[in-house]
Amino acid sequence: MPVYVHLSNLLIRKDAIEKKYKGGIPQFRLDCELDTGRFHFQEDAMLFCLVTMNYDQHDYDNLTANGLH
Repeated sequence: MPVYVHLSNLLIRKDAIEKKYKGGIPQFRLDCELDTGRFHFQEDAMLFCLVTMNYDQHDYDNLTANGLH
């Protein structure tokens, strides 16, 4: 299944989250509130796609603090 392009997309490989993100995919889902439906997001078998209106609205500080660079 494809992910669709929006104004600002942050694509993150799931294998990178499994290897580097503190707590892996379950914690990533909680931290990014993916399961609450609060933010529009997409995923397929290999990628997470976090969507915002502008690139500077992504929570880069949280992502890097938890192991992604």
